[in-house]
Amino acid sequence: TCLVSPKEITPIDTRPATLTCVQYCDAPSNFNIHLANFTPCAHLPGICYPFGWYHTQESSMLVFSGVANASAALALDSDRFILADDERKFLCVFSLNNPAMEPQRLQIKDIIGKRIRKEPDLEGAARIGQDIYWIASHGTDDEGKRSRARNMLFATRLKQTENGLQIKLKGGIYRDLLADLRRDPAYWGVLGFPRAPKIPPKTPGGISIEGLAASPKGRLLIGFRNPLCEDRAVIARIRNPGALIKGGKPDFMPPLLIDLGRRGIRSIESMPGGYLIVGGAIDEEIASRLFFWTGKQRDVPVELAYQLPDDFNPEAVFLLPEK
Repeated sequence: TCLVSPKEITPIDTRPATLTCVQYCDAPSNFNIHLANFTPCAHLPGICYPFGWYHTQESSMLVFSGVANASAALALDSDRFILADDERKFLCVFSLNNPAMEPQRLQIKDIIGKRIRKEPDLEGAARIGQDIYWIASHGTDDEGKRSRARNMLFATRLKQTENGLQIKLKGGIYRDLLADLRRDPAYWGVLGFPRAPKIPPKTPGGISIEGLAASPKGRLLIGFRNPLCEDRAVIARIRNPGALIKGGKPDFMPPLLIDLGRRGIRSIESMPGGYLIVGGAIDEEIASRLFFWTGKQRDVPVELAYQLPDDFNPEAVFLLPEK
């Protein structure tokens, strides 16, 4: 099986993969998960799928209770996943095999060691080794007011105990991302400084971070839903996330601009051979789409030849390990 990109063919993992899309639900305390199973198959003349030559097996929809505004999620194993709600002050651990089971709640105030007055608006999660990194939106509220709680990048470490999962902060909390990006000439024009941080996140030109992924070399990729730069989505890259949470200064790599059809990044997940991306509009006027991207600036993201269910607008995506 090969990954087909516009310029090259790269061998990838041939095991089946389960694509998991998460969306918020209109019900007060529910969210939906759409599971789609992909498996390598023989060459189909005239049909090119972004993951190589793939067909889709039976998909399913699951409904979970406990939170409604699911915003970031990460698989812990083939059954459990951890999820953030951008309007709640806790993380939840759910079971895919038992959606009706009460989730375990992990209070964010216990993780960071202090009470949070406003919602932290966590929007992305990524794993590097045993550490799970979380990032907040770094945007203003709808009135353009900034909140310290929304300016966080931190790492956590999970441990299984007799009473469930225990979560602890790894290192410190990095709150100066926008200030440091503003000082970097490569990001000044791309992100629209100095005005961007003062603009509401769903207004064109504002700041809204919604994606976080880890590269094979342990770097962090930060996906912006807003702003776009010349109609392309912006990805900021940090070479030294481990040093960053220990109080060090960020070592930024040049930004990457990718074409998602005038969409920003709602979610980005690393996978064999590249990244799976949910591309979504700043203001919901354009339907979200799934893309595969090699991670290389010269390669254009390819829209995944898979139709999401009607009225399903994913907020996060993650891949499950092979069961």
